[in-house]
Amino acid sequence: MLNINFYNLVFNIINILVLFLILKKFLIGPVTAILQKREEEIKSGYQEADQAKQQAQDMKEKYEASMKNTHEEAEQILKKARENARKEEERIISEAGQKAERIVSDAMKKVDADREKALSDVRSEIAGLAMTAVAQIMGEQSSANSDAKVYDQFIAKAGEANDTSSH
Repeated sequence: MLNINFYNLVFNIINILVLFLILKKFLIGPVTAILQKREEEIKSGYQEADQAKQQAQDMKEKYEASMKNTHEEAEQILKKARENARKEEERIISEAGQKAERIVSDAMKKVDADREKALSDVRSEIAGLAMTAVAQIMGEQSSANSDAKVYDQFIAKAGEANDTSSH
């Protein structure tokens, strides 16, 4: 049979309670404190990670905005450079056109001057021929037949001089 001693039972219950209180004081309390501290560290780590993630997101957004601004600035610079190049091209073409016009104008003036010189030379030669004709007329006796002959010679020589200046 089972024999239960009341004092033994009370003494065991007290021993268990004392053991429980001692364990609670020296084992469960510090372990619980360590677990709470570890839980707080983990929460703190999560908060720091969230903050770092938010800062990284903010930095990413700033970087993207900066890149967008840089891209827009680059586009504006390229647009301005293209516009300047187009203006420079127009200026160069305009200057070339003006220079070509001056060259053509100078050439036309030179052609006109050469033509005037040629006409002056022809006039001088005609005058010389006329003087020669007058000298021949004065030297010969005047007759209708000889006058016609001298006149024909004069016209022939004047025609030759005029033909050579126009070609």
